[in-house]
Amino acid sequence: MPSADPVPASGTTATVHVLPVAVAPSSVSPSAVSPSAVSPSAVPSATARPEPVPAGLAPVRLLTAIPAPRMPVSVDAVADAELDAAFAAAAARYWHPVARSGDVGAAPVRATLLGVPLVLWRPAGGQNGPTGQNGPSGQNGPSGPAGPSGPRAQNGPTGQDRPGGVAALVDRCPHRGVPLSDGVVDGAGRLRCAYHAWAFAGDGRCVEVPQQPGRRVPDIIAAQSVRVAEGAGLVWACLVDAADEARPRPRFPEIEDRGWPHHVGAVQDWQAQATRQVENFCDIGHFSVLHTDTFGNADVLAVEPYPVHRDGATVRAEYRYPSVDPAAAPGPDGRRPVGETHFRYRIELPFAVWLAGAHGPGSVMFAVSAPTSATTLRLYWMSAFDPAVHGDGPVDGAALQAVEDRIWAPDRRIVESQRPVRVFAADEVHRAFDALGVAYRRALRDLGFAPSGVTGGA
Repeated sequence: MPSADPVPASGTTATVHVLPVAVAPSSVSPSAVSPSAVSPSAVPSATARPEPVPAGLAPVRLLTAIPAPRMPVSVDAVADAELDAAFAAAAARYWHPVARSGDVGAAPVRATLLGVPLVLWRPAGGQNGPTGQNGPSGQNGPSGPAGPSGPRAQNGPTGQDRPGGVAALVDRCPHRGVPLSDGVVDGAGRLRCAYHAWAFAGDGRCVEVPQQPGRRVPDIIAAQSVRVAEGAGLVWACLVDAADEARPRPRFPEIEDRGWPHHVGAVQDWQAQATRQVENFCDIGHFSVLHTDTFGNADVLAVEPYPVHRDGATVRAEYRYPSVDPAAAPGPDGRRPVGETHFRYRIELPFAVWLAGAHGPGSVMFAVSAPTSATTLRLYWMSAFDPAVHGDGPVDGAALQAVEDRIWAPDRRIVESQRPVRVFAADEVHRAFDALGVAYRRALRDLGFAPSGVTGGA
C-alpha cells in the first residue's frame, strides 16, 4: 500500500498526486482520522520544490492546510480513573468473598479481588494466614464434589471464621514474580513456587530455599499475606489491616448460627460494576417486565409506594408482590398460579443482600457481589430454608439452581449492557419506585465510593 502523501504546512497550498482508485464512501469514517497522528517531521517547508508528476497520476489541488489542533487527554478517561480509584479505595476496607469454601482444598486456587491476584489453599495443619474473627467457630457441613462453578448443596452449619482453615497470599513470588498459584502444596502444607521451589507458609513467610540448604531464610523474604475468613459456605478476604477495616464481614445467621438446610449456588462472573448488580437485585420495577417466564407477573406493572430505611451499615425495604409460581405447570388457561410474595430486603453495605421470601415463606436468599475490579464482579449466592416450614431434609440444589439460572440470565444481560458502567458517572432519572436503589446509591456515596464533588449517579 502506498504511504500517505506529506501534509502541507500551515498557510500553504500544495499539489499531490493520487492513484485513480475508487473508495467506498462508507469504508473510512472521518472520526477515524486523528490529527495527532501527523508527525511534524512529515510536514514539508513552504519553499520545498514540488516533485515531478509521475506518469499515469492526476494532479489534485489541495486547499490551504489548517494546523492540526492539539488533542487533550480524554476528560472521560480521567473521570473514569478517578471514579475507579475512589471505588477501589472504599471497597478495599470491606470483606468480600473470593471463593466457595468447598472449592478450596490442598491445591492452590486462583482468585482476584479489586484487581489484586490472590492464591488460596488449605495448609492442612501448617501455619495459616491472618484470619478475621466474627463469631463462634463452626464445623463445615458435608458437601459433594463440585467444580469451580458448579452447584453445591449443603446442610448444617458451615465454616464460621475458624482459624486454621484457608490461607491467602498475593499471587506473586517475591523472588522472581512468578504466580504462586502455578506451584504445588507439599506434604507439610507449604506452597512451593513453580520456578525455584521456594516454600511459603500460610502466613506468607518463605521457610525454605532449596538452593541454599540448611541456611536460615531471612524474615524479609515473604509473600504478602491477606486476611482471610470463612463463613456461610464462602471464603472471605479483606485487603486492609484490621485497624482500617470499615466493618465486620456480613453474616448469614440462618446458615451460620441456625443450621438451616441450604444450597450454595454456582459462581458467576459478570462484566459489570458490583454496584449495578446489587441495584438490579433490589429493583422491584423490573419484575413484571424482565421475568415473566419465571416469577414476574405481566398483569401487574404498577409499583406501589414502599418505605426505605437506612440503619448504619444496612439499607432496608419491604414489598408485597403478586408473583407467579416459576415451578408450577400452567393451568387449562395457560396461566400459572399467582400468590403474594413478601420480599424483605436488607442490603449489607456495600455489596451483600439478605432477601427473605424469594423462595416462599420460611426462605432466605443471600447474594454477594464481589468486585474483582472496579468494573467487574464475581457473584456468589445461596438460599436457606427454615426446617420448621420446609422440613430438615436436603435441599434439591439442582432444581433450585435451574430456576435461579433462568432468573439470573436476563438480569446479567441487562446489567452488562448498562452504560456508563460506573454508577457514579451516570446521568440518570429516578422515579418513586426506584426508592431502594436511590437510597443505596446515596449510602455508597456517603461511604466514599464516589470522589468528592462528583454529582452523577444519585
